[in-house]
Amino acid sequence: MARSENIFKHRVGILGGTFDPVHFGHLLIAEKIRERFGLDKIYFIPAYQPPHKTRFPVADSYDRFTMLALATLSNRFFNVLSLELKKRDMSYTIDTLKALRKQNKREDYFFILGTDSFLEITTWKEYRNLVRRCHLIVVNREGYDFARAKTTLPGSLQKMVVHVENENRSFSKELEQRIKGRRKFIFYMYMDPVAISSSEIRGKMKNQESARYDMPDSVLAYIQKNKLYL
Repeated sequence: MARSENIFKHRVGILGGTFDPVHFGHLLIAEKIRERFGLDKIYFIPAYQPPHKTRFPVADSYDRFTMLALATLSNRFFNVLSLELKKRDMSYTIDTLKALRKQNKREDYFFILGTDSFLEITTWKEYRNLVRRCHLIVVNREGYDFARAKTTLPGSLQKMVVHVENENRSFSKELEQRIKGRRKFIFYMYMDPVAISSSEIRGKMKNQESARYDMPDSVLAYIQKNKLYL
């Protein structure tokens, strides 16, 4: 089989996190990346307990999954998967990727993460194996320097980095051909920062401040009905 031959049927983005709670920032990043990279769908995968966070999620797994389901219901390209929650254990990206690949061998995966997480990529479980199995899409985060993160990578991984400078432009034919092949890349994509965070939302709910324009109305109604984050 030629190296450039397209062996995959679907391009799938993976966005993991605690989503405690999900907000418009998560949804906006997912939609922009889906459109920019021509993805067929986005998998939102809430973690039971991320390995690089010492704080356990405030809301339980059922509530976080339900809020994600409500937030993504109107977008036919978005799906919420519970495979990490069902494990009820530490969530490692490589294990999740292996489980997904076992279920569907024709999906080409694009794992989405922020620059802050990418700075720690060499500490992740089987990180070399991870970057051989999926593309990485690294989104800029305010206060984190991607250039510094890149220099911490082994030389073999630095060669995989591709800058996607303008989020509104479609891929060049050359880049399109790269994605269609077997080789994986680390894409760095700049996006205008979204000034919303889950921790700020939890603070607003605790102080009984309005968070109406931080998340979909259905998610806010669920939080209020179930008295979460109080």
